[in-house]
Amino acid sequence: MFSKTAILGTNNGLVQNRAPVVEDKITELANGKKQLIRQSTYNLFGTDGTGTTLSPVPLVFKQETLLDFKLADTQLKIPAGKETKLKGLLESEGTDNKFYYKINGGAAKDLTAIKLDGQNYEFTLPGFSAGTYTVVIGVSNEYKLGKEVGMNVVAQQEELKISSITDTLDFGTHEIPKPGDIFYSETPFLVKVLDTQLTLNKWKVALALESAFQTVDGSYLPADVFLAKNGQKQQLTNSLIDVYENTQVNNKVVDTIAFKEHEGIHIQMKSSNVLLNREYKGTLKVVLKKGP
Repeated sequence: MFSKTAILGTNNGLVQNRAPVVEDKITELANGKKQLIRQSTYNLFGTDGTGTTLSPVPLVFKQETLLDFKLADTQLKIPAGKETKLKGLLESEGTDNKFYYKINGGAAKDLTAIKLDGQNYEFTLPGFSAGTYTVVIGVSNEYKLGKEVGMNVVAQQEELKISSITDTLDFGTHEIPKPGDIFYSETPFLVKVLDTQLTLNKWKVALALESAFQTVDGSYLPADVFLAKNGQKQQLTNSLIDVYENTQVNNKVVDTIAFKEHEGIHIQMKSSNVLLNREYKGTLKVVLKKGP
């Protein structure tokens, strides 16, 4: 772009007889780019070799410059309350490009922009409370060219928690057992996890035998506790073991363990040394681990 200042020199005798006339016209091209057409007319005069004043000569400059702005994504689903990074492409011959944003038609607010390389920029939007928003991202430069791009933003409250769990396991009433006898819980053992995180987080569900099966007076059941699933059998001890690992984005309630017949939590007797007409109770610990 021409700066609207004529460089006339000092020895050529040329001067302006009045201020330049500048006409600006801003249009939008068929491809959506904004265009400034600027015509600047200078009237210059001087003298010839004999000192005779020459008639003023109009000197016309015609310049064109473009501005275009695009966002990489105009449909966003973001975590509520967290800053969001956006990427955009700016084509501008200006050197003073200012970015801003508007929320639901509100006032324009400055937007932090970092130039990555070439025409690529990264923007940081502040956190939104949970809800749906119409957001406009805009840019303007010193040539009064500007462009706005609208986007739809859904801010979602992220949650990761155990939503439900089987709170009681009943292994039934039995005759005096023999070593090796296996007793399955008569109630299915289910763990459901609510996961509305928008990015993948490989969380895990882990189990441990927090307290061994025993009577109220402290007599222990001579048995081991196991979790059987898909042909695999894992003994439960007082140390946590991972029994489920999440590998996908969910945005729903996840049934972490699905058992077939003769699967799930069961006990396997080690001896027949049990007390008659007694109830043995133990406690399982279920932990939801949020990992990398």
